Amino acid sequence: MRYADSSSTDFKDKQNLNRANEEKAIARLRASILGNDTPKLLGESKVMTYDVNQIRGNHNELLDQLSKRPAIKAILLTLYHSGTANTKPESKASTLKLIEEIRTEHPNIAIFAVNENPGEPVTLDETSYEGTVNMRKAGLVPLYNMHRAVAETKLNLLIHKNPEIKAEKLINEMLTPKAGTENYAEINTGLINQDHIKALTAHYSAKG
Repeated sequence: MRYADSSSTDFKDKQNLNRANEEKAIARLRASILGNDTPKLLGESKVMTYDVNQIRGNHNELLDQLSKRPAIKAILLTLYHSGTANTKPESKASTLKLIEEIRTEHPNIAIFAVNENPGEPVTLDETSYEGTVNMRKAGLVPLYNMHRAVAETKLNLLIHKNPEIKAEKLINEMLTPKAGTENYAEINTGLINQDHIKALTAHYSAKG
């Protein structure tokens, strides 16, 4: 496996380009979803972000926060660059077990996934590891090539516009381009597996 040299000019240029593209996408999303007079501050966020691409002993901190914040509507997980996470059944830090517990205890919360590397797709499809596929089947919604900063902003904007939005509606809205089409879109719809998304929305409808 080759790792990028974070001190190289190419790496820094790519980072700057990613940030610039994210800022443009976010500006278009704000205008598209809430209009040009969108307030800069949207109030208390109803979205939690959580990095499962870190070594942890357990997920108690996240679960504790969820118990204290009943207004949360969505959780955005950041996976490893290969779109994977710890899914070992015997591990207290299993992301699969975390998803299953959230879906049981907080059925109205939608759980989404992005890649730690901006633009690299998260598909959770059958070409992935078995544990990765099982995360999707448990309720983890892939956001494909959407950048983490863009995904977090889009979730907040959609929930701000419709505070009572249902999980299945939020899933469909997240997978529908709002920032434009083709090169301007925040998500490449050609990557979306419609059968998987249909199964996920049915999963949330049944438990919500």
